[in-house]
Amino acid sequence: MLRKRAVLRWIPASVFAIIIFAFSSMSELDVRTTYKAVDTLAQPTAASTSSASPVTISGVLRKIPILTNINLLKVGHAIGYFFLGVSVLYGLGWAAWRWPWLAAAGICCLYAVSDELHQWFVPGRSSSVVDVILDSLAAFCGAGVLFLMRRKSNRSS
Repeated sequence: MLRKRAVLRWIPASVFAIIIFAFSSMSELDVRTTYKAVDTLAQPTAASTSSASPVTISGVLRKIPILTNINLLKVGHAIGYFFLGVSVLYGLGWAAWRWPWLAAAGICCLYAVSDELHQWFVPGRSSSVVDVILDSLAAFCGAGVLFLMRRKSNRSS
């Protein structure tokens, strides 16, 4: 029973890894099409607004001074790897590790490297050290946040 539970704990990490792999497998044209679709999700219908210009997520974000140069594709990287870091830490568990969030971040960093190598072979895509760094930092933050939340809840109970 305990072994089955340990295996089940890895399902969220597996799901996030598959999602990241699927997005990495998309050609540049598919990525741009998906980006445009996501960007226009916030666009109101013609009946609900009299404005001539559509409202997009990136358009709204760029009106906030600190976010003027935001790249939604990099935000996607950060979100995906943040939750990968959380789910890998969940999969690792707590008992056997002194610094489990560092182990989770390390595993995610290796996955980020393999993801960028994979992208190198996808038509129209390229690999980037900057993406590996961004992905690793996001995973580190995700695992760190979960670790701190768990530690705080253990201290308060």
